[in-house]
Amino acid sequence: MEIADAFGPGQFAIPGTSVAMADVMSASVSILLGATTAIAGGVARDVLCNEVPKVYREHRPYALCALAGDLSFIGFTALDVASELGSLVGIGVATRFRLPSPSIGSSPAGVCHRNESAGG
Repeated sequence: MEIADAFGPGQFAIPGTSVAMADVMSASVSILLGATTAIAGGVARDVLCNEVPKVYREHRPYALCALAGDLSFIGFTALDVASELGSLVGIGVATRFRLPSPSIGSSPAGVCHRNESAGG
């Protein structure tokens, strides 16, 4: 379930950012709308599963993972790379920051995944 949950920020954030960019919003507004979409999507998923949303109970910086993916997507878009490739890279970046690292039990630089066993 951890791996499936890790795909959430990217799969909600990138489409939100893409729609905002299609409506000719600035990059910063598009990124914020993408992150907001990711958070709302995660909350909706958990509510539909009759659970307390992970955003409220795990205290992980869910939005930072979405922002990292959005920044990657915007960067690839600015370089005129195909939007499909930019989307895949953005989803991949957000997912990687959300996944725990097998060697140390946290994500890269401990940004988006808190090691619960460490008590911190």
